[in-house]
Amino acid sequence: MVGLFLSFCGFGGILDFADRLDLTDDQVEAIRKLEREHKLRAADLEAKLKKLRARWDYEMTAEEPNFKRLRQLANQIADTKAKLEAERLKFELSILEVLTPEQRERWRKLRHPWSRVNEELERIFRELEQELPGLKMRIKVFEEEKL
Repeated sequence: MVGLFLSFCGFGGILDFADRLDLTDDQVEAIRKLEREHKLRAADLEAKLKKLRARWDYEMTAEEPNFKRLRQLANQIADTKAKLEAERLKFELSILEVLTPEQRERWRKLRHPWSRVNEELERIFRELEQELPGLKMRIKVFEEEKL
């Protein structure tokens, strides 16, 4: 589960892009250390979450579910999820601290392919805005010809 978690968070695979980011050996080692530490902390939280969910299921299938106990479990589950999210955020921010500003920008573009699409769309819209007066004139002429 932790490996899947790391893949989706986007930073677990950062070393796959080490060449494209021009990471130094020291940066690679620092990121590996951060990943190892994060995996341990995240695994502990995932295990706790799994245990809490099992207790939840047990309470829900009881002949007479205890609302107070279920509310306590719901709060514990929410708290553990929040801790897991905070751990993920801490991990991502710690990796960003290892990167140079140029590497961070490259990583942002590699990590979010849609950012490249958005940049291209913005370029196209800028070009269209420049051509807009001429397009408006052509549309007006076209409309007049239809009348």
